[in-house]
Amino acid sequence: MQTFIYGFKPYGKFNENITEKIVSELPHSPNITKKVFEVEFNYEMFSSTLELHRPDLIIGLGQHPRARKLRIERKARNIYKSENQNNCRIRDLGSDYLYCNLDLPVVEGATKTYDAGTYVCNFSMYLMSEYSIKHKVKFAFLHVPVSIDETFIHRYLINIIDKHKG
Repeated sequence: MQTFIYGFKPYGKFNENITEKIVSELPHSPNITKKVFEVEFNYEMFSSTLELHRPDLIIGLGQHPRARKLRIERKARNIYKSENQNNCRIRDLGSDYLYCNLDLPVVEGATKTYDAGTYVCNFSMYLMSEYSIKHKVKFAFLHVPVSIDETFIHRYLINIIDKHKG
């Protein structure tokens, strides 16, 4: 099973992005592809990466500066906002909502949520959900607090990967 884990580079007022650090510090494995994306509303950036790697399991990570717990995001909205645009649809003819098809366990220090916002995390979630439905692969997205215990998140991710190996 090929697992694809992604995070994002710093954005806006943030000089660091906790997800970049988490992704880069995950152990290397021939079955795990790691990627840190630019923070951009860029269809091609996401789709070309998926087509190149063709994963069986996708786990997305996004930084959530106001979160106190790890947020297991369940629902992506077909809306995004950028600095120059408001309430644009990601897919003109797409569903209003798409759900992650991998339901992750809620452990101590985590919570399940249904609003990934309207920024690039939600944008990536919507596109990854589309891909996961079309290609019958599992997908989950986590919003990560800036001050998360990195040992906790690494253990959580490795447990997910190990559970879905076969």
